[in-house]
Amino acid sequence: MESERTEVVSVGLDVSLIGAAVRELAGAYRNVSSYPKGHPVVVQACERAAGILARVFSDREAITMGVVRETLMVGGDSLGALAPAARNYVRTLAHHGVALITFRKGVAADEIEWFSQILTEKRAEISANGGIEKVVHGAGIRHLEVCSIQYDSFQAAENVPLEERRKQSPGRRSLWETFIERLMQGAEGSFLTGLGLNGEVSPSDMIGLVNSRSQGSMPRIADVLEELIREIGGLGQLNFEEKLALANIGEFIGGLKPELRRLFFDRVLQYCQQEDFSVLEIMPFLPTSAVLELFTCSLESDVVLPSYIMNSMEHMADAFSKESALVPPVSQINPTERKEGYEIFFREDIVDTFVPADYLDTLKTLVTSQSIPEPAREDFQEQLGTLTDDRVESAISRIILESLSFAGSEQLGALKRNLQELCRYFLEVGDFQSLENMYARLCGIPFEKEELVAMKEEVLENFHAAEFVAEVLNGAENWGKDKFEEIGEIIQCIGKPFIEPLLDRLAEEERRTIRRYYLDQLIKMSGQAKEAACTRLGDSRWYFIRNLVDILEHSGDPEVLVHLRKVAGFPHPKVRQRVIEALLSFGDLEGDKLLLHDLMSRDAEARQSAIQQAGKSRDPDVVGALMLILGKKGMSPTDAMEKKTAIQALAEIGDSRVFPLFDRMLAARHFLRLSMWNMLKKEILNSLLKYRDPSALELVRKVAGSGKGELANLAARLTRWPREKA
Repeated sequence: MESERTEVVSVGLDVSLIGAAVRELAGAYRNVSSYPKGHPVVVQACERAAGILARVFSDREAITMGVVRETLMVGGDSLGALAPAARNYVRTLAHHGVALITFRKGVAADEIEWFSQILTEKRAEISANGGIEKVVHGAGIRHLEVCSIQYDSFQAAENVPLEERRKQSPGRRSLWETFIERLMQGAEGSFLTGLGLNGEVSPSDMIGLVNSRSQGSMPRIADVLEELIREIGGLGQLNFEEKLALANIGEFIGGLKPELRRLFFDRVLQYCQQEDFSVLEIMPFLPTSAVLELFTCSLESDVVLPSYIMNSMEHMADAFSKESALVPPVSQINPTERKEGYEIFFREDIVDTFVPADYLDTLKTLVTSQSIPEPAREDFQEQLGTLTDDRVESAISRIILESLSFAGSEQLGALKRNLQELCRYFLEVGDFQSLENMYARLCGIPFEKEELVAMKEEVLENFHAAEFVAEVLNGAENWGKDKFEEIGEIIQCIGKPFIEPLLDRLAEEERRTIRRYYLDQLIKMSGQAKEAACTRLGDSRWYFIRNLVDILEHSGDPEVLVHLRKVAGFPHPKVRQRVIEALLSFGDLEGDKLLLHDLMSRDAEARQSAIQQAGKSRDPDVVGALMLILGKKGMSPTDAMEKKTAIQALAEIGDSRVFPLFDRMLAARHFLRLSMWNMLKKEILNSLLKYRDPSALELVRKVAGSGKGELANLAARLTRWPREKA
């Protein structure tokens, strides 16, 4: 393949055009990693990249770029500081060991899509298939070629003989061995002192060692497990041997002392509060009793888990209550039976990231010492030069705007062209702050001469044009979160021209971060966007309708109620739930009727959602429905969650008719599911402080005087606390 490479000619290269091509390649890679194959967004992105590359090849047959940290080298010259999205693309190339990348004339959109798809694969899988050079060539990509760095050819060790190094790494470690090794490398020092990896380490060895150590090790264990699951991209793609290794981790966690296991679960729930449920993928490998314990911890900590996880826990809890005495330890289960049990995995694809260890160590040393080396003079001047142009152009735009009122008729044409060119320049370099300043200043100048007014309107038309609006919105993807605030300011400043394009993109965008950004911008201008949102309520996509309801609710205009009532019949339950919430925020009686219907529903998910929203209602019938839920017999995990949420909703409403029911529940004795009943009683006592009625405090005092148990002690403490204000 070396002989096939084409030399690149650097003479006459348009660096700005190449930079634009890299940005489009980065956009194509990002869209390929986010959308399914053949999606219109993917096709369009790859076609744009191929189109710009075709312009690059107008006077040459090929171009080769070298990958250097976060930028690219072309013909011995650097492309300089790249946009954030382009830098991420270069990092991805470097992550896969690409040293040189060559594009030849005729590169097609489907080849760019194939190459982008290869970059989304895990580095280990590419290496197993012979490396990225072989994979790219084998994919039939003929107009794109890479030259990689063969990292396997490098070895580095200090004062360690080659034979000794070979003995130290005889083969790939299993997940169980990697788990132990990571624990031994904890930043707080090794709490596994005395335990080596030379021989086989069993879960019982680990259980005995950790149970005798400090409780401070438990957060570290959860962190290592979460880190390991993320690195391997979830547990759904592992082979049988790797799943057996995970069974060792599950047996180890299940064998910990209860207080240590509780600390471990507390750390797991901290991840869940941040909507990171990846660590829960270990759940199928835990003993059933430990899963039930995790569920109880989630109830006590007010962490709401996804419904599919709740259902799995409930099934396992029911099995535990019936057959707990018959369940053997994991180590005693036949491997074949274990394999049949490992069918439920919660998968999440995560792009691998890598920071070289020596580079990371250098950064840590610099930060710790707080001694940052000064840049060399030539480097400093080079960096200063990257700021100068933007500052000059921004100053020029201010000068032109200030001088318009004093310009003669013969000068207006040149000034108008300069403003239009500056507008295009700021848009190209991502200087949205200067664009917003130019627009706001131009709108605020009170011209009197007709020729100046006409020129002003003509320049402003550039900001209202569909092409300009599209480029600004593309900036959110091309420049990343660093520019979100600046882009948002110009969107809000210009306003109406962005409404329809934002709604179009909101309906199509699948990436959560970008979709949330579009929605936030529309909510900020909901007063202007409400009419356009109402016209789109006939759309069939439930997630889009739910977003439209958000916009209409934030408009605060009662005239939208007639539209919201019509959407309540949408077939998807999440739309109905969001409509109920919006109607309740307006104080509309239709919201109470829909809420009451869902409180009586047989659908557990609809019922749970209605209970969560019930606190916003003041309808007496809603209070009665909540009391029926509390008085319902049975205490499954789902029942416990519903009753706890109902107690919280009743406290938010503040209706004292529930006190007799609370009194009976607090006085009742239970022998089954005792931990869940105690959890509900604690929730009742805590909620009573939120009621205005003085009899609520009397009920707390009654429990405090009933004995010396855990509930009595809690009630005694609560009677000494100042009552919450209504």
